Amino acid sequence: MYDVGCYSIYTLRYILNTEPIEVHAFGNIDPISNVDLSAYVHMKLENGVTALIDCSFDMTERNEYEIVGTKGTIKVPYAFRPIEMEELGLM
Repeated sequence: MYDVGCYSIYTLRYILNTEPIEVHAFGNIDPISNVDLSAYVHMKLENGVTALIDCSFDMTERNEYEIVGTKGTIKVPYAFRPIEMEELGLM
């Protein structure tokens, strides 16, 4: 959570303009380096929204977030890193 997880938490708090009131987190710590490699978080926010966050150095590279609501879904790819236009097939 100290490295890649902070982006998800910041985005969640910024978009919803609210703070967590209850957090349950599970992590995988590398036994040699003592670095957190993966984290899975379930949060309840002040406004009643429930949020799920996963982040990892061990899984397939993902840099996205998704907001699921009663009227639809918004998925933001490449959210946490710069991307070149060529990667998107636009140039």
